[in-house]
Amino acid sequence: SREMAITILYAPQPDERPESSAAYEYAKRSGDLMSTRIITIDRLGIESLKSHHDEVAEPTHGDESNSAACKMMILIISCSADGSVDRMVRKILRQKATTIAPYVTISIALLGHAKCDNSAKQMEDTIFYHGRKFHRFIESMSNGCPTSKVEVQVELEDPEARYDEWMRNQSTPGMYA
Repeated sequence: SREMAITILYAPQPDERPESSAAYEYAKRSGDLMSTRIITIDRLGIESLKSHHDEVAEPTHGDESNSAACKMMILIISCSADGSVDRMVRKILRQKATTIAPYVTISIALLGHAKCDNSAKQMEDTIFYHGRKFHRFIESMSNGCPTSKVEVQVELEDPEARYDEWMRNQSTPGMYA
């Protein structure tokens, strides 16, 4: 059986150091959960979307029909308590012409950063506004590729609660049939 090539792109909160961000921690966690796969973790950017597109889009062993059956992209986007997102997320939304690779599936995790349950509930639409907009944009650019999304309040719930199970479900072989 062929290994699945997985690209994980992450976007930290604005003004957050990427290497210590929740988005990066979740990217590494996702990679660990899918340890049997070929994993690439990179910062979200227009170039990273395109460069991984080129790397992964190459057919292997001259079998073009089979090469598309083993590619997955995971996007991890931090959404601040006030709804702000990394400038690269906004830039990609503005550009509207970003090409997305012919992945088999695209999974998007939106990490909310509300500090208490009350604000998480009351401000949910504000917190995830740009993240949901990004998800819709990626979906529209994905050439019919199935996309899935999870929204997690990372300051309030442990990753084991929902994130890990969601991530494991992204890698079930039945999804790629």
